[in-house]
Amino acid sequence: MEPNGRYDFHRRCSDIDLVSLSSDGLTVASGGHTKGENAHVRVLEYNQNKWVLVGSTVELEGITDILSMVLSSDGLVVSVAVSIDQQGTYVHVYKNDEGTWSKIGSGIAVDMKLKCLSLSLSFNGSVVAIGSPSDNGGYVRVFEHKENSWTYIGTQIGINIGEGSCLSISLSSDGQTIAIGPYSKGGFEFWGDLPGYVLIFKFNEDKWDQVGDRITGLSENSVTYTQSLYLSADASTIGFWELLNTDNTIYFVVMHNYDDAWVQVGKGIEAGSRAVFGSYAQGFAVLSLDGSTVAVGSFWKSFDKNTVYASLYMTKLTRCNNIM
Repeated sequence: MEPNGRYDFHRRCSDIDLVSLSSDGLTVASGGHTKGENAHVRVLEYNQNKWVLVGSTVELEGITDILSMVLSSDGLVVSVAVSIDQQGTYVHVYKNDEGTWSKIGSGIAVDMKLKCLSLSLSFNGSVVAIGSPSDNGGYVRVFEHKENSWTYIGTQIGINIGEGSCLSISLSSDGQTIAIGPYSKGGFEFWGDLPGYVLIFKFNEDKWDQVGDRITGLSENSVTYTQSLYLSADASTIGFWELLNTDNTIYFVVMHNYDDAWVQVGKGIEAGSRAVFGSYAQGFAVLSLDGSTVAVGSFWKSFDKNTVYASLYMTKLTRCNNIM
């Protein structure tokens, strides 16, 4: 399959560290740095069979390290978490105003223990969620942009996580529901010492209430891994990864909310087996806005590290309750 155009950055590979895509796939943000220079963010839009730079490059002066970055679903807002020497960690948000990227409000200070800060934006970027481990476990804070400042929404959501763990987060389109999943910091492998779980919270008046029970281990022979979470725009559907211990096979699992109970939709989508392909894997998925269609990809390295396997699946989900 041929790529839809190419944008040449005219720099070495280390220039691009992070990539985020809009919901329609026509806008992409890339963030990174080159040694000795400021970190920066570029946003590209696909137009007439080519990728075109939107506005100018956002230069993050005095900043050499981007910890996390996310583009809003509409492609008009980008949020970056940065580390500033001797000053701490901050989250900055920029909005596209007719081709000019302008900073929204002041930077949001973050207390961070490990370099695994997570970000998520609502559809239009007016709500930002920040997930980070700390000395007392993990926490998620959600902010809304009002009158050119970021206002704290509700109370901090505390998550019980183990030492060396991080948090994966995903906001709904309106920013009123969030999925949270702790995972081990041991790399991008699906397996490790600390299987995770999924929690869903919905904002209710002045606090975040949990929706349904904690999701973990859909069968006695499987464990949940949450390096990435995929919450549909209306927050009715959640996707994540499961490892089946009996044969070390990875599945992508989708669950739907029926009256505050999370029920699996169809069977898990098999994305490969450690026993067949190798000892290292990464998984990628895209869930449609209504949660009815999913594309799942996996990347494997062989045991000898000399062979790479890749796969891609796309399927339309049906509301039948077959458990993996």
